[in-house]
Amino acid sequence: MLPEDRSRIAEKIKARIDARKATNPGQGEARTFQVDLDLTRYDKGSAFARAMLIGLGQIHIDGKTHVDLLPAHDAVGESARQGVSPGAPDGSAATADPRGRVC
Repeated sequence: MLPEDRSRIAEKIKARIDARKATNPGQGEARTFQVDLDLTRYDKGSAFARAMLIGLGQIHIDGKTHVDLLPAHDAVGESARQGVSPGAPDGSAATADPRGRVC
């Protein structure tokens, strides 16, 4: 995976987390988490094919996430996802898991 792709994915994940934090009511004490993402498959697909016909050149991202509560590193969540997205012509896209939810 290219550093630019890694950066883009990290920025999208951070934006999703920040958006989610903004909708959570501030109750109790603030907590800090560490999120580890292990991409098991990343296929950028073809931006040219996506521009020609929807469905061609799809982006594939499979991975596992692990969430720890800091500072004790207590595990609080874990999941595995497989996703495919037709993507935008510029190569940016969210992923959709097999149940159709946007990730």
